[in-house]
Amino acid sequence: MTVRRNPVWRDNMALFSNGVTTSPNSCQAHRHYGSELINASVAEKDPRRKLELFASGTAQLRTALAIYPRFPDAWFKLGVAQQLVRTDYDSAIFCYSRAIQEAPQAPGSAGTYNNLGILYENLNKQELASYFYNRAAAVNPYLPEGAANHRRHMKRTGLDVREFPQNANLDAWGGAAAQRDQQAMSKILWGY
Repeated sequence: MTVRRNPVWRDNMALFSNGVTTSPNSCQAHRHYGSELINASVAEKDPRRKLELFASGTAQLRTALAIYPRFPDAWFKLGVAQQLVRTDYDSAIFCYSRAIQEAPQAPGSAGTYNNLGILYENLNKQELASYFYNRAAAVNPYLPEGAANHRRHMKRTGLDVREFPQNANLDAWGGAAAQRDQQAMSKILWGY
């Protein structure tokens, strides 16, 4: 049996693709396979193949969420896909916000806070970037990227925002949803 299973263990892609076949109702199996497909999409140079891997990966992540809608790891990886492959900041912010809503204090959420900091820094919303870098450091001070981004951003901007900015627009481009997003994020992060 071990010899017959060896091809399945060839690499993560083979293992996780087999997992969705053998355990089709497992949200973890679909999340792992979707994550691997998104990682491959991020690394892919051919634009057509990149989009194919993106579509397959996000489909697997959506299947994981159909099985368990409150799965923060699946929401996080969807955010990564939107941020790094499609460069759709609104969608990435939405996905990261959902991941935080489901597990705001979990050590793994530090990566989510850090990625929100990166997004808001890229959007030139420096107070929000500082706030989310601080949240990343507070939730998991051992996350190297979070601590490094926090220090780098503070040195560059002089900002060290520890409380959620009251005048912040949370949607990427400051559109009509900003007020609703601000209220929703306050509820997610602070419970009021």
